[in-house]
Amino acid sequence: MEIIILAIIIVVPVAFLVWDRCFRVFPLSYFGIENVQRIARWESPEWRERIFSRGGMTSREWIAVNTRQLEAINAELRRRR
Repeated sequence: MEIIILAIIIVVPVAFLVWDRCFRVFPLSYFGIENVQRIARWESPEWRERIFSRGGMTSREWIAVNTRQLEAINAELRRRR
């Protein structure tokens, strides 16, 4: 019985974290619509269609797009040196 209770105590927070990062779709206003529009200019048409038709994105997608754009900015800065 204690093992079941312990398993529930461990599994519930882990399941919530996975759901929150990978599956929960936040509305675009959560990230700031101006911010989303600013980064959408530099993303592919497929990305824009998927995000705007769904009306939101997961936090993992937001982090991935910001990381991708940060790498592009860093590469541009290295080229300018």
